[in-house]
Amino acid sequence: TKKLADNYWEMIEVSKGDVEVLRGVKTYLRSFPPQWEAILDAKSRMMIERLAICFLMHNTFAQCSPNVTYLIPPFVVCTQEESDAYYCFQGLMIRMISQTPDSVRA
Repeated sequence: TKKLADNYWEMIEVSKGDVEVLRGVKTYLRSFPPQWEAILDAKSRMMIERLAICFLMHNTFAQCSPNVTYLIPPFVVCTQEESDAYYCFQGLMIRMISQTPDSVRA
């Protein structure tokens, strides 16, 4: 919906200032597996970067590493809107983390 899309773009604006998170995400983007290299153009890579940074900056339910960047490409490839990709990815991460025992998360 438009409200979710607007909320996503507001979160992106807030996230732009965190240089440390940005550096970590860019590091992982440079080492993507070869099968993604053939599919992801510069526009898709920027989208993945924004999605990862936004997720890492705004998730409040768990500590996550920039390596979550590796999980994002299927969402970029399968959705038409960037905000849809973000909310689908966020939903997956919430489900995964909520099913992970506390002893593994610590």
